[in-house]
Amino acid sequence: MNLLQILNWSGAIRYGWKYVFAIAKKNQDKCINTTKVSSKSIIKGILDFLSERLERDDLTVAVYPGNRKFIMPVYSKGKGIIGYAKVFTGRAKEVGKNEVRMLRKLALFDFQSGVIPSVIIEGDNNGQYIVVVSTKERLRNFKSITSLHIRWLIELFNETTSKVLFKESDYYHILQDQLSQIREYIGVGEYSWLEDITGKVIEDLCNKEISFGIAQREFPYHHALKIKGQERIFVIDWELGADSYPPYFDLYHCFLSSFRRNLSKDIIEDYIKRMKVLFFSKRSIRNAIFNYSSKIGLPEWLNLSYNFFILYLVDQCSIHLTWDKTDTMVKQKLAALKVLATNPKYDQSQWLVR
Repeated sequence: MNLLQILNWSGAIRYGWKYVFAIAKKNQDKCINTTKVSSKSIIKGILDFLSERLERDDLTVAVYPGNRKFIMPVYSKGKGIIGYAKVFTGRAKEVGKNEVRMLRKLALFDFQSGVIPSVIIEGDNNGQYIVVVSTKERLRNFKSITSLHIRWLIELFNETTSKVLFKESDYYHILQDQLSQIREYIGVGEYSWLEDITGKVIEDLCNKEISFGIAQREFPYHHALKIKGQERIFVIDWELGADSYPPYFDLYHCFLSSFRRNLSKDIIEDYIKRMKVLFFSKRSIRNAIFNYSSKIGLPEWLNLSYNFFILYLVDQCSIHLTWDKTDTMVKQKLAALKVLATNPKYDQSQWLVR
């Protein structure tokens, strides 16, 4: 029995003055190891850990399923919301620890356009890795990408960037591992088209000095929250963050997340349509990419932005293969890559031409 099944079964559980409100969806395989452990002892164990580490005996939490984790808003009767606890288990503990590493590194910078959550507590608890991160009052959701998102991405890259020869970069070695991972997934016989397009990109970049900086790797527009009364954003979810990554990746993810999905279409077909519309027909996207490129000091931005879009899709494939095991999402990104590799209407000469 996984935690979601337990929570659906148990509903709200009372421990004296403690209440747990379980909000969960049925039949989703988001597991915390509950072998021979009752639902009460699992949740009580988490609450006891939080109470001890936060030094409070008046906590209330809610439990929500998230990607690779469970999320628990943590409330105190005397203080209101304290922060958000994230509970990771199994291999997902790696991304929890990576988020802590990234947040502590980002805390060293004095960003003007964005605010980063701070790590309040973190530690192991009965096979779980639990992190509590700070939040802010009066946060609001965005409905789409805005100039605040772009301003943040420009500042993040400029503040954390360093130049290195592409073939000598840490990222180059990461890329080789990712391509090997994808080759194993699709089979050597089906790999030639991907080898052709990525080979051209690597050949073009190999001896160039490239700026690398911190990237979130997954930055949908809703990973940023508007701070009421300020021209700054609160940027959450750094589990997949990386230190020395190429430019553009977070920008592309944000663009693609802001294009409303057509629910009547196949998910792969819809993703390809989004790619075609955004990057091969929208002048506003060309202008935004030019603006981003100029403000982070990138020459040859047109060629670089195309090459890094291909590598962004490779990176997305690797994320899904490594962490989510979502076959459809991998096929979605591979299908987009195949369009770029095999259809002259969407090759480099047509990139951002409108």
